[in-house]
Amino acid sequence: MGIFHWECKSFSGLTKQQVQQLAIEYNLSEQNIFLFYTKCNTDNSDRLLSTIFGVSHQIISERFNQCIEDLYSSLVNDELGVKSCNRRKINEHTPQFAKDILQINSKNIMVCMDGFLIYIEKPGNFALQKLTWSSQTLRNCIKFHCITTLDGTFVAIQGGYGATGHNNEEIIINSLTDNNHLMDIEDNENNIYHNNMSQTFFFQKVLKENDVLILDRGYTRMEKRHYKIKTPQSIPKKKTQLSAKQANESRLVTCMFYWNKYPFYFELFAVL
Repeated sequence: MGIFHWECKSFSGLTKQQVQQLAIEYNLSEQNIFLFYTKCNTDNSDRLLSTIFGVSHQIISERFNQCIEDLYSSLVNDELGVKSCNRRKINEHTPQFAKDILQINSKNIMVCMDGFLIYIEKPGNFALQKLTWSSQTLRNCIKFHCITTLDGTFVAIQGGYGATGHNNEEIIINSLTDNNHLMDIEDNENNIYHNNMSQTFFFQKVLKENDVLILDRGYTRMEKRHYKIKTPQSIPKKKTQLSAKQANESRLVTCMFYWNKYPFYFELFAVL
């Protein structure tokens, strides 16, 4: 299959050198990598790609699936696995200007968290329909919770959760940071993380006292923990505006959150 006689980047989004580098670093097939990224980059069907490259659509499908398995067993586990992220790595991916603006102690780390929805087809099972129905979007969705550094680098992901109002950011973060809830993960089959203990690794092993969480207002009423919580401030009751100090602090947090937001979503969907 003379794939590399074609213009590599226009199909896959990667140069031939980048494809070769991935193949060498992770012991993968160049052709499989090319087909995988071409299908992702162009969103074409297996049959169309089989016509373009002169092979059967079954081969396209087999190589795409094989590449997913190869990438997961090598690249994903090394770069995105639960134990791949540590405090040193998070600190390296935190811009100095963010530390300076929020006056963060060098001993502490700073991360951004947010929830997001992925739309799904309406399930045939009524219980699943109810669990995944979002009254906010009026669609069936699955909710995830993601953690990134302040430059948008992926740290960890939790979920999926049902998209009902019972799984908002406040409830999710409370479940992930409640020591009593986390202590019985192994023994309690009703614990939502019983079969997903790795999802709690970041909160159990990485975060420490006085680390900083950059959050939006969806976390405003979360239970008090030993972390420093930075959210945009709301106007107190019986007040018409924030004080000058509160307004400035709120702007700084909002700046940090939205500076991170665009790479945040780019990183998420690249991973998913």
